[in-house]
This record gives sequence, structure tokens and C-alpha cells, in this order.
Amino acid sequence: MAAVAREPLAREIRLTWWREALDEIAGGCEVRRHPVAEALAAAVRRRGLPLGPLEGMIEARYEAIDGPPADEEAQLDRIDRTAGAVMRLAVAVLAPGAADSPAIAPAARAWALAHAGQAAAARSNISEARAAACALPAVAFPAVAYATLARAYRPGRAPSMLEKQFRLLSAVLTGRL
Repeated sequence: MAAVAREPLAREIRLTWWREALDEIAGGCEVRRHPVAEALAAAVRRRGLPLGPLEGMIEARYEAIDGPPADEEAQLDRIDRTAGAVMRLAVAVLAPGAADSPAIAPAARAWALAHAGQAAAARSNISEARAAACALPAVAFPAVAYATLARAYRPGRAPSMLEKQFRLLSAVLTGRL
């Protein structure tokens, strides 16, 4: 979102547009003509996905307009409502019934914290995610595989696209974060 719209007002307008698109999906109305909105509506209807996580993502992005979270607890809550929601929905598609897996929150936190340059905090979450990922059905593992990227981020260093792709492929093939 920040890369697309830099000004707070532009961000608000985009988020309002998406909130209205979710209202259309929830109401069973014809969805606005936008490839992502149409695909999202089809996925929600076909898979019976809940709209709560999507609405939570929008709310978290509204809060982000005002700046970073005030404390660690607020930061983790925002991660749970953004990266965590994406992973939860992906698990719900890949393995219905496993969307409450204890691997999701630490996997999302590990990836998001590492991406934000907080390697130490990410490491504790990656350890927790590794332990919990064993209980995930194998078919759902790709939904949390991004946590494996947490090890690649270090202060002053971001992995290349090729390294990210290799790490993701390796994680999915081995089933290990």
C-alpha cells in the first residue's frame, strides 16, 4: 500500500474503495469491475471464506496511516491482522479446518518482524513457528512457508529475489521452516 500511495489521503481513498468492495462481496451484489476484486469475490464465495480477516486487514492499514504501532503488543496485533490474516486465509483455502493452526501467528510474526528489520524478535517467532508447523497438514504448509525468509533478513541486508525464491522452494519441498 505504501509503495502505491504515499500520501495519507490517497491511502485512505484506496482503503475506502476496498472496504466498499468487501461490502459488495458480503452483500452478494455484483462486484465492481476490477480483476482483484472479482477474483477475491469468487474465492470468498467458492471457498466460503470469512470476511472478518479481510476487514481486519483494512482496519490495520487505516491505523498504519497514522504511523507505527505504539508498543510491541500493538505491533504484534497489527501483524496478526495483516500477515497473519493472509496466512490464515491461505490455510483455510489449502486445508479447510486448519485455519486455527498454532503455526500461523508465529510464522506471520517471524516474517513481518524480519522484514521490518527486527531480526532478534523474528528469531524467537521462527523457532515457535518451526515447532508448531509440524502439526499443520502438509498441503497447508506453503501458506506459512514465508516464515523461512525471516532467517535471510539481517540488519543492513535484504535477500535478493532469487534467494527468496530458493528459500521458499526449499522450505516447501522439505516441509521445514
